[in-house]
Amino acid sequence: MSEDPSLGVFLSSPLFAQELLSTFSLSIGEIALVPSTGGVFTVDIVHAIPGSDGNYILSHGPRSEGPQPIVTRLWDRKEKGGFPEVKHLKQLVRDVVDPNRALGHVDGKKHAIATKEKGDEEKQGDNEVKGKDGCKDCK
Repeated sequence: MSEDPSLGVFLSSPLFAQELLSTFSLSIGEIALVPSTGGVFTVDIVHAIPGSDGNYILSHGPRSEGPQPIVTRLWDRKEKGGFPEVKHLKQLVRDVVDPNRALGHVDGKKHAIATKEKGDEEKQGDNEVKGKDGCKDCK
């Protein structure tokens, strides 16, 4: 007897929705569970890109439609061969919604260190002098 793939989707979808809402409650507008058949499980995120001025940038559709939100597919069960781990799904959502946000134990130490180093590099950007002589502070 073969396993019905839609049963896994039926059981997994609410769990993923609950986990994402608990982690990103103030960063996402909604999570929609769309019923279908055949074990379809996709995770799409509809978003805008934050601009350097704090405003959000939308993609441009035909002139009659004006600015459109961007749709990014984060996961497709058939493409990836299964369901994501909750940890991995949270990281995928975070990378779109708020790339600098640390997810604590979900990320582990590597992400926390990389995020701190990236922040330090941005702070030091004004002090850097390009070339082999190094930065102003090293002289």
